[in-house]
Amino acid sequence: MTPEREAELFAKLDPMLELHRRTENDIQGLREEIRDVRAEMRSMRGEMRDLHNGQKEIGDRISRADGRLEEQSKFLQLALAGRLSRKPAA
Repeated sequence: MTPEREAELFAKLDPMLELHRRTENDIQGLREEIRDVRAEMRSMRGEMRDLHNGQKEIGDRISRADGRLEEQSKFLQLALAGRLSRKPAA
């Protein structure tokens, strides 16, 4: 290989190595971003799970309160029916 050809190849090799270095840096940056996004997603999944559990708990409490209200309503209806004076049929 002639010294001129060798110089041409090295002149082409330097920009290629720089491009490779930049690409590696970009890939490393993307890996870090992906890692951060994954961590954020895990955190959000935990928050969503907590929110879902809270909604379920509220739904259960509402159901229990609704049941108690229905029971009290029936009791009041029975109590009121017992207090109504019964008139003999004409």
